[in-house]
Amino acid sequence: MFKKIIFFIIIFSTSLPCFAEILQEGLAENIEKITFKSVEKEDLSFEKDSDLQICSDQKLGVKFLCNSNWEVQTDENAVMLFVSRDPEITLTIAKSEDPVNSIDQLTKENLKVIGGYKDGFKIEETMVAGKLALKVEGYSESIPEMKLADYYFVNNNQLYSFLFAVNPFEEYPYCEKFLSRIVASIDLF
Repeated sequence: MFKKIIFFIIIFSTSLPCFAEILQEGLAENIEKITFKSVEKEDLSFEKDSDLQICSDQKLGVKFLCNSNWEVQTDENAVMLFVSRDPEITLTIAKSEDPVNSIDQLTKENLKVIGGYKDGFKIEETMVAGKLALKVEGYSESIPEMKLADYYFVNNNQLYSFLFAVNPFEEYPYCEKFLSRIVASIDLF
């Protein structure tokens, strides 16, 4: 059921360092600027340019805060954004190809496999884009110095994933407020 997302996450999470060489263009063609909103610089101590705006991905049917300077890698049902290089912060947005009827299908075992989490990860219910969602926080099984803060929710029988990775994990507390703003901005269309 979750094969496509698992494959995409594994590919991205195991090859993050080499994407800098692959990516040569800024914002991908299917990410479109909608409206502009500003964010205070002091809220983004890890990022010098805090020119955030509402962006959308037509294929995924999502809108969210982003910066047009972030590097982007796209796939048929996913997009990966490089928010920062120091610390390394990525956001992967994915939509499942296979139908998912309910967030209840995401058992702890399924989440461990999907997210590649090290044992001890935390799961809590929250709301994203008006939908019941699961927030999963933990550490990467394959990259132990990476903190993961991921959000999963179902819309129109498809699983949506907003996956944040921060490396090194010690930087996560400084990024948490900023990442929460992105999550709060998520909208579906």
